Amino acid sequence: RQQFGYINRKGEWQIPPRFNTLLNFSDAGVAPACEDKLYGLIDTQGKWVLQPKYASICEFNKDGLAFFDEINSWDNGHGYVNAKGNVVIKSGRHLSNAMIKGIARAEYTGSQYLTITGAKLSEVYFSWGEHFSQFGVAIARTRDRDAGNLPSNRWGLINANGSFNLLSDTLQEPLTDTNGWI
Repeated sequence: RQQFGYINRKGEWQIPPRFNTLLNFSDAGVAPACEDKLYGLIDTQGKWVLQPKYASICEFNKDGLAFFDEINSWDNGHGYVNAKGNVVIKSGRHLSNAMIKGIARAEYTGSQYLTITGAKLSEVYFSWGEHFSQFGVAIARTRDRDAGNLPSNRWGLINANGSFNLLSDTLQEPLTDTNGWI
């Protein structure tokens, strides 16, 4: 079985090979690593900051959080941990691993979004919504009923502050790409 470690700038082993998988270090000096099929977080000396207990942990995002999968994530869900290994956001099976501008989709349909603190972005639920883009907005469609004070079945943009701006009522459905361009 192949194992991995880290070398320093001199080409010497900083952390000798012992991991099944390892990823880049964050700005905070921790990295996800896998040992015996479970993921945790290590520091730059190879010491566990968070003992291995997750099915996977992704690299840290620009917001300083790393997405994790619980063991049996279909039933137990997903979340985000900080560099200390503390769970910051815990949600169900459809939490997105794409957190942008501190916001992640909490449902695969985009009906609800969570902020970097785990709070709901808005009390309004949508029938569909895209991931947030690098521009700090996401395309979404209001529900056909129970859309709060918004008109039903309308496309618009959700802003990072939770506000919703309607697009033209003549718009049938916006086409987006993976970078958030409409």
